Amino acid sequence: MQQKSNNIVVLILFSLVFIFGCKKEFDFPVLFTGFATDIIPEEGAVLNGRIVEQGSLKIDDHGFLWKLKSSHRPSPTIFNSEIISLGEPDSEIFSAHLSTELPVDRYVYFRTFAKGDDHIIYGPIRRFFSKGGPTKKLHGFYPHTAGFRDTITLIGENFTGIADDYTVRFNQSSASIVEVTSDEILVLVPRTLNNHEAEISLHSESGHVFFADTLFKLLPPEITSFSPETINRQTLLSIHGTNFHENSLQNTVYIGDQKADLEQSAINQLDVYANYFTPGGGTYPVEVHTLGQTSQGGMYIQAQEPWDTLNLPTLQNLQNTYSFAMTIGDRVFAGKKGQFYEYLPETDSWEIRAPFWETNPFDIRVHTSSSNFGFILVSREHNYSWEKYLWRYRPVTNDWQELAEFPGVNRSHMAAFTLGQNIYIGLGYGNGNDHTRNFWNYNIDSGNWTQLADFPMEGSVHATGFTFQGQGYFLLHSPNQNQWKIVRYHQQTDSWELITDFADVPAASHRLVWPMDDKLVILSKIGNYELQVLELSLSSRFLEIIDMIPVNNSEIYFSFTRDNMGYLWTWGNYSAFPAYRRHFWRYDPSMQGPMGR
Repeated sequence: MQQKSNNIVVLILFSLVFIFGCKKEFDFPVLFTGFATDIIPEEGAVLNGRIVEQGSLKIDDHGFLWKLKSSHRPSPTIFNSEIISLGEPDSEIFSAHLSTELPVDRYVYFRTFAKGDDHIIYGPIRRFFSKGGPTKKLHGFYPHTAGFRDTITLIGENFTGIADDYTVRFNQSSASIVEVTSDEILVLVPRTLNNHEAEISLHSESGHVFFADTLFKLLPPEITSFSPETINRQTLLSIHGTNFHENSLQNTVYIGDQKADLEQSAINQLDVYANYFTPGGGTYPVEVHTLGQTSQGGMYIQAQEPWDTLNLPTLQNLQNTYSFAMTIGDRVFAGKKGQFYEYLPETDSWEIRAPFWETNPFDIRVHTSSSNFGFILVSREHNYSWEKYLWRYRPVTNDWQELAEFPGVNRSHMAAFTLGQNIYIGLGYGNGNDHTRNFWNYNIDSGNWTQLADFPMEGSVHATGFTFQGQGYFLLHSPNQNQWKIVRYHQQTDSWELITDFADVPAASHRLVWPMDDKLVILSKIGNYELQVLELSLSSRFLEIIDMIPVNNSEIYFSFTRDNMGYLWTWGNYSAFPAYRRHFWRYDPSMQGPMGR
């Protein structure tokens, strides 16, 4: 080994003649390494040495260095050997019992050493043939049951006190060693443990392995709390507790009888999303399964689901183009040709009302209402052309009345809204599938039609008309720009104002608008599969996606609002509620949680 300091002097004396023949004063100590004695099987050996000359330098520590024979003759140094430290010398002759575990029939090389602040002195190297040494013993451990990263104490005999001399394993997982004494080894239960039962083994540097007689058992996971305390399908739920596995693959979380989507795992927290709940929400048990063990304690979470299922109306063979719905005052109605019902939310039931019996209706997509009446614009065939007629429903008398023929260009997919005693109708497809922009008003009191200024913006086939806080609006799609926007109509000036456009939101068709007290809830179909719920504040012009409707590949037959809740009848494949296909829904935005994903 290369000498690293001029202040370290290594003096090795090769013969007693030199030692005793020299009479001059020594600055450095002179050491002699004696023979090993008392070499007894399973007891080790006694190493002997002598300080021949004390020298003038102070000795702070002295003792023996030893190591086993390797492929070449070893030269024990303080840097590469086991050390038996005896401290400051109180006698020139010293010895020590090499009592650590020694292999049988192996050469052990040893030498004396002494050291001070700035010097290390070695004596000559000797060797002896080992007959074994005291065997380390592992009596047991405590506690027998614990959690991840808890401290386990191994009890035994003849430990060296050096942590690097040992490896402790729980099955195949290595444990971190905290402390080693002559009779105890403190370790942490490994986080990588992959079974709730484990065999504990102690591996020494010499290659010996010792096993505990008792299996270690991991404590089951425990749930202590949830955050937040109430969730829905979109909420990231943090489950707080103890003894979860850091590897997400080793944990499974159930909310009710459904497996949750596990986002992140830690020993004391699991972050999950629920896949779905029963419509309307409810209280659900929550369980964590870790390494085959189930959390105990009966923990429950309150799930609030804004979507709830109601009684289906008895409408048969319903088609999108023939259905309509309207809110007249605080009453709501829905139907199609030959069938017309009033929905009673208090009893979640439908009552038959006077049916609409218009001959051969082709398109009754245009439907709107005032505070006293409901209106639909119906297409009918006449002499191989299509004409449109306005009809009115009066709840007080429960009857239908044809009012007047629509005087504008024949078209389909129009949109309408009402302001007071006025009905406003426009847009849609005209001749040759052009996007028509002319705009008409029907006055209920006078029974007259008036053509207004053309809609100044690009026409739209997927427009939706609605009334909000006493003003009329169109939500429309700009087909050439592939964008959609909301515009407001000003009666006094017969003009339009752009309220907001949604450049950052994917263009979509088949939109519905639910006016609430202080906001708009917009249902937008993306492609052929997903329906998203958006919330718009017209005062701040802030639009936010708040939910995905739990329906895929759906058709929306009719919808209406009442008491700040939206009602919707759909047909589709229900991804979030698999047991439901065609159904009548109620959406309560007050139950909507934050959009977590």
